[in-house]
Amino acid sequence: MRVLLASAHPDDVEVNCGGTIHRLRRQEAEICSIYMCPCSEDPRNVGHLEEHAAVVRNMGIDKLIGYDFQRRYLEYHKQDVRDTLWGIKEQFNPELVICPSPHDFHQDHRALSECCMTIFRDSCSILGFEALRSSTDEFRANFFVILSTEDAIKKEEALKGYKTLLKTRQYFYKPELYLDRSRVRGSQILVDYAEAYELMRGRL
Repeated sequence: MRVLLASAHPDDVEVNCGGTIHRLRRQEAEICSIYMCPCSEDPRNVGHLEEHAAVVRNMGIDKLIGYDFQRRYLEYHKQDVRDTLWGIKEQFNPELVICPSPHDFHQDHRALSECCMTIFRDSCSILGFEALRSSTDEFRANFFVILSTEDAIKKEEALKGYKTLLKTRQYFYKPELYLDRSRVRGSQILVDYAEAYELMRGRL
């Protein structure tokens, strides 16, 4: 399976879908990860892109592509984003796209979700991920990915590579918090660990 991970910002997908990524790698999926906004204008993010690249390698992702859109203004560049995604569609032709859910408070997440739906709606399945800090009450957890204990633990270990976030975003960035969320989502479907998604488009 060819899988596209689409993030508005570096770390979005790895933080929220890291267990799923490990499961897909165990199943020998070919994975391409992209982010739209490097967020490098924030002095708190010095070194974050390097950490992101290391985490991506640690998770076994085959390819990482970064773009240079301005953070918080992605909604004003949606045609450029659509053009970018169209190029990826033609070159990579993913069978599954994992992107932000449309039910998200962050404007960059919503903009990317809309663009992914526009470009990939007729060619593959699309899952909207759950963002711990920014998913709205309208987020519909209607698709669950079952994780092995190894998937869940490897995600927690990999996320410790974000030393910048551990220093500057302690109020929400705690790898153990995401492990606990996996336990909660697992309990909803009677397994030890899971990650929840919103099925935006399904294709079998």
